[in-house]
Formats: sequence, C-alpha cells, structure tokens
Amino acid sequence: MKQMIHGLLSNGVKPEHILYVSLDNIGLKDRSIMDIESEYRQQIDPEEREVIYLFLDEVHFQENFEIQLKNLCDMGATKIIASGSANLDILMKTPYLTGRYRMIRLRPLDFSEYLLFKGYRVDEMGNEELIKLAHEYSLQGGIPEYVLTSDIDSLNTLLQSILYRDVFTRSGLRDKESLLDIFTMLVKSVSSPLSVRRISKVLKHSEDTVRKVIGMLEETNLLFKVERYGNFKERKSNPPKYYLADTGFFNVILDKVNVGAIVENLVFLKLSEYGAVHYHRAKGREIDFISNGIAYEVKYMELTSSKLKEAFSLISWKGKRRLIVKELPKDSTSSVYIPLFRLLLEEKVIR
Repeated sequence: MKQMIHGLLSNGVKPEHILYVSLDNIGLKDRSIMDIESEYRQQIDPEEREVIYLFLDEVHFQENFEIQLKNLCDMGATKIIASGSANLDILMKTPYLTGRYRMIRLRPLDFSEYLLFKGYRVDEMGNEELIKLAHEYSLQGGIPEYVLTSDIDSLNTLLQSILYRDVFTRSGLRDKESLLDIFTMLVKSVSSPLSVRRISKVLKHSEDTVRKVIGMLEETNLLFKVERYGNFKERKSNPPKYYLADTGFFNVILDKVNVGAIVENLVFLKLSEYGAVHYHRAKGREIDFISNGIAYEVKYMELTSSKLKEAFSLISWKGKRRLIVKELPKDSTSSVYIPLFRLLLEEKVIR
C-alpha cells in the first residue's frame, strides 16, 4: 500500500489528498470509516471535483466495513484501497461490494523475489549457485518477514492467526487442538491423495465437520485442493491432493520435513500461476501434475542420464511430458528434463 502511495505522489497527486489509516489502532475503535473520511475532508477542504485516496489497512477490524465502503464508493469522491489479513472475513462480506471492487491477492515471494530479498542478482550467478538457492527457497518458503529474519516465531504467529482467528471461530470444533490435528494430517499427506472419509475415521470427527474445516482452509488461501484429471465423475469419485500456500509452513507443523513433498508442493504453486492443475493416474502409476496439457513428474534427486531416461519413460501420458529434477548430469541437455531453479525462474519452460 505504501508503494502505491509512493506511485501516486510520483504522479503528482497532492500529499494532502492521500490518507493512510491502520484500522487496528485502538484509538480508532469508536470511529467509523465514514467518520474518519468526513473529518479528513473537513481538514483539507478539497475542491468539489478533487478526489481523495483513502488507504485502509486491516479493514476487517471495523464492524460493518463492507457497508461503509459501499457508501463511500457510491458517493464517488473517494478512491479506496483496503487490505486485510483476515481473508475469510473479507470473502464472506464482499457481496455488499459486488461490481464495486477489484480483489488483488498477494502471493508469497516467488523465487526471483526471494533472490531480490536476499540481495542476489540472477544475472551474476551460475547454475550451481542457483541450484543451491532454489533448494534453500523450497525449504524456507516466501513469507517476506520469515525470509528477511529467519525467525520461525513470526511464521508460527502468522499460521496461528489464520487457523485460530479465521477458521476455528467458525469451524464448529470444540477445541483448537482438533483443528490443529486436521491441519497437521493434511500437511503430512501433501503429495498423496487424501479423502475426507479417511481424516474423519482417523481423527474421530464427522465428515461434515472435516469438510467444513477444509473448505475454510481453502477460503483463507492457506490450502489448495488438486483433483484427479478426468471427467466430472472421475474428479469427484477420487480423493484429491492438498498443498500448502507456502512451503515455509512445513517448518512450523512438522518436526522432520519430507523434502520431496515440499518440492512437489513448490512445483504445484508455480504451475498454478498459469492455470488449473490436476494429478493423474494411468496404468497404475500416478503422474504428479497435469497442467495446460503437459504432464509433470517431480524427481528431486541427483540422477544419472540412464536413471533420467528411466524415470521419464514411466510418465504415462500421450502429450508433452516434463521431468522436474534437482540438477542435470553434465552429459544431459534434453529440454524435457527441467532443473527446479529453471522452472521457478523461466516462464518459457512451462509453456
């Protein structure tokens, strides 16, 4: 939001026509958004046709914020940029703003942004260093504060905020431990199909409760569901896979991480930027992902040329096939084998 303010100032907008307010400030708990906007207008006394830019951070702290934003929007004299970390709150209330807003979802840092935060320049690095940094990125993830500080407490606080503030209060569960159990089982099963029935049976919660919790985790963008490739019946009659919104969260939930599953999660996140992603089963073998008609299999390990060919031959798919690996043997140049760092950096390898 502050970058946007900088852009407005650079384009000649008067500083007094821009107001930034963090609505989680306790001093504003008895002030409505309408009051704040009205009082500010009185102080700066703009011309009749002059627009005010109102930046509202943590907008969900305001009761009935959606109705207030609607009213201000309808008046037409104020441009509003509102943000909130309670994603579910905003998603549940935006029907009041139908046709009046554009939603921008901020993803965690991608690999190029991660390198920028770490102070690296891609054009100054060789493949060996990029392989090493791609591995570090897969384990650390892209939550900005964690990338900058490596403070696991910051990541834990963020995760608890999402789970306990945005999900638990609406889940119908009696205790927070039950929610954490469901989420932990989902995390441990990343890269493997997992049914609601299976979770219900293991954790002794009703299928409706488990289904509701998973739906909320998806709505908060903490969890993504990947269905099997095929027609409607095939997609719905087979258990889906689940992936996390950021691979750094594995460090909070699990004592020992499965690097293969984490890298598969990261590959999913990258592919999902370019369209729908599914998994597939054919001839008794599972293909990790089908995206834009291309089959992707993740084998994050050092492989000889013969092992590469063997792994590639097992991808049972009639269309284009790609094998995602950690690095390539020096005698292998085929474009169907893609090192992880190239997948993360080069858009053309996904096309």
